[in-house]
Amino acid sequence: MPDEKYRAFLVDFLHADRVPHQNRHLYDHLCGTYDLLAAWGNPAHVCLAGLFHSIYGTKHFRRATLPFSQRRQLRQLIGYDAEQLAYLFCVADRPNGLIGQWGRTDIVIHDRHQNDLVVLNRQELLWLLEIEAANLLDQKYVRDPCLVALSRMPLTAKARAAMVQATTGVALERAPEIRQIAG
Repeated sequence: MPDEKYRAFLVDFLHADRVPHQNRHLYDHLCGTYDLLAAWGNPAHVCLAGLFHSIYGTKHFRRATLPFSQRRQLRQLIGYDAEQLAYLFCVADRPNGLIGQWGRTDIVIHDRHQNDLVVLNRQELLWLLEIEAANLLDQKYVRDPCLVALSRMPLTAKARAAMVQATTGVALERAPEIRQIAG
């Protein structure tokens, strides 16, 4: 569960607890994504990026809870690295655009907000993919082929195990043939 100051910003200021998101509210989804990232052992800034991963709206969730013009305010609250990841998650072509960058030596995503290209390093891409995995799992997209692709990438071991279990119904430690695929 996130700290009170983040809850207050999301609920009291942005009213994310009133924004519909699938069959629940955006705040619940953001917290679910954050909780998964934290349980998987991600750094604090990645977990915070997950907590705010769709705050500016995305290609699929078009409801911007916070306008891009207020990026500075969010950056002051959660820090530069977390806000930058959250921003990139919102403006990238995802999930396929992020997944498709994995094998490339030059990692470049299109920023649909600025209509510009952004160069990422491999670690930034991994963090965005980890956030994507948590995002999809929290929404119960267990039939999404992107989860299978993500489970084969070098994300945290706990994330890969959760994706394998979600997509196959089999715990990773009980399925050596799946463990070889995911590991």
